[in-house]
Amino acid sequence: MDDKAENRLKRRYVSALAAIVLAAYVGYIVFRKLKFGAVSLDNTDYAVLSVCLAVLLAVEAVRYYIRKKMGSNPKNDENDAT
Repeated sequence: MDDKAENRLKRRYVSALAAIVLAAYVGYIVFRKLKFGAVSLDNTDYAVLSVCLAVLLAVEAVRYYIRKKMGSNPKNDENDAT
């Protein structure tokens, strides 16, 4: 496996992991809201949500930068080379 494909797999893994954690955490918050009523979010909750969103945005920014640098159209998702 070449470096390009390996880096693509790493980015997809990190992105998927962040998306799964974000979805699970939001689901947990919704569950607490439905079961207990009012939900008070503390600093840990905000930190988890912020980090997951930051990782997702960073991975997308790297993907956009690489596609732009390679000369392909960054808005064209039908040929996802990154």
